[in-house]
Amino acid sequence: MNRTRSIVRGSVYSGGSVLVSMAAMLVVGKIFTNVLDKSGVAVFALLLIWSDFFILAGNCGLAMCLPKLIAGAPAERRPRVSGSAVVFQATVGVVIGAAVLAAWRFFPGGIVRVLGRDGGLLTPYLWLLPPLFFVGGLRDTALAALAGFNRYAQRAAGIITAAVAQAVLVFIFLWILRGDVTALAGTFVAAYALETVWLFIALPRGARWQADWRAAAESVRFSLALYVNTLLTFLFQRFDTVLIVLITRDVEAVAVYEIAKRLATMLSRVLGAMLVPYLPNVSDLIAREDADGAARLLRVAGAAATFFGYLGVLAAVTIQEPLIVALFNADYLGATMVLGLLMIVTCIAVQTGLMGQTLIALGRPGIVTLVNIATAGLSVGANLLLLPRLGIQGAAVAALIAGAISNAAQTFFVRRAGLRVSIPRHLAPHLFMAIAVGIMLLGGGAFLWRVIAAAAFVALCFAFRLIAPDQLRVTLAAWKK
Repeated sequence: MNRTRSIVRGSVYSGGSVLVSMAAMLVVGKIFTNVLDKSGVAVFALLLIWSDFFILAGNCGLAMCLPKLIAGAPAERRPRVSGSAVVFQATVGVVIGAAVLAAWRFFPGGIVRVLGRDGGLLTPYLWLLPPLFFVGGLRDTALAALAGFNRYAQRAAGIITAAVAQAVLVFIFLWILRGDVTALAGTFVAAYALETVWLFIALPRGARWQADWRAAAESVRFSLALYVNTLLTFLFQRFDTVLIVLITRDVEAVAVYEIAKRLATMLSRVLGAMLVPYLPNVSDLIAREDADGAARLLRVAGAAATFFGYLGVLAAVTIQEPLIVALFNADYLGATMVLGLLMIVTCIAVQTGLMGQTLIALGRPGIVTLVNIATAGLSVGANLLLLPRLGIQGAAVAALIAGAISNAAQTFFVRRAGLRVSIPRHLAPHLFMAIAVGIMLLGGGAFLWRVIAAAAFVALCFAFRLIAPDQLRVTLAAWKK
């Protein structure tokens, strides 16, 4: 199979698995928000956040770099690269898990002092963290390895299997048996474990387990730069929920905020699936010293991402009240205070991600790291300033400020690196979205004014040719090169 067909098929499989996993997320969200009270939802959200943190911290960036490391290695060495990464991940998972269990068993007061209100909430459930992040870490490593072997169909099948299993188990143990936070966490562990077993079976022989510490150390050294970026991204995209607990001490606000972020995450996954082919193709254009072609691809990809992203935001905000009631329940209507803002932040983040991938393709990953360090510090500082005054709206505004500045900084460095980025075209979708938001506010948030705002956004995009049929054809042609 040639590279183009591999990219296209990988995109199709990735997009399909994302759609199924999103459907499962909706089912799971509907069930647990109707069975658990807001305190239980908040505790579970915090469990997932800390589990994701330990997965990222223990993975050392391998989940990001394994596809490149495996694909770039000689054929006979690829199983060793994969197998050594699996052994490394399993070992780190055991060590961190043992440390967390020891802290939970012997130093519960220390956990509360370190994590504040967050620690007090999680202390009874802290024993659930090790199985969550141990299995989750192995799953992420196996997913990355399969991408390196170009086994996208098996990878997608594993994701779909886990999504369906998760929805079924949550329905049985929460909805039918009326379980609690422990039961919910158990269903996630079981679904992750089932997915991991499937993914390991799909890996080539010899790629599942090889205790080669030298190979693992080489992989980790290569991954360190992206490892730092991953942790920093987690800090300014996920840590705001923890800060809400620490600063406001409002547990119910955490539940409401996480429901809004859940919908924003779905938008992020859809846009991310759309842009899977971007990095390999822009890397190829840059490698062939086709700066104009790379700039053109960046322009049309960014225009498509922001157009469809903002269109999704406007559609969701137009029906946000019935949407939240249908997907969750009326207790979470407070999420409407931040839903639009968080989804706007997602659109900005996707465009920023394109800039970051372009900088990586240009051989300047260090710039991305420096921008992320500044953004993470800015995000935490803005949260500390705004959360006590504005509550969860302050967290959303802080995310918007940090996201906008990160976008501006990475765009500046892409231009400085030699790619021609048109600032007016780069800013146009954000300006059109601001106009649409202004129309909504002018109409007091009435349904008709929301529809008018969405129509105005689309009209402005086509009138100023931000997006057009010929541009879509150019995008498809560029991705097929």
